[in-house]
Amino acid sequence: MGQELETVVMFKIGDRVKVIDQNISGEIVRWDGAKAVVLDDDRADWIEEGDDGTLVFRVAELEKHV
Repeated sequence: MGQELETVVMFKIGDRVKVIDQNISGEIVRWDGAKAVVLDDDRADWIEEGDDGTLVFRVAELEKHV
């Protein structure tokens, strides 16, 4: 019957993003292969010595966030 179209969202370094279905948001600071490295807005709540406050996500797990 009908075809479903998949929406493609392009991300770049500096984009603000939110993890879908999670309370995690931040800024893309670099790429790790095809995955986005996100500087977590709430990193002060969990960061440990030697950690840089980043988390890595597949692009499909992210949406643009203002």
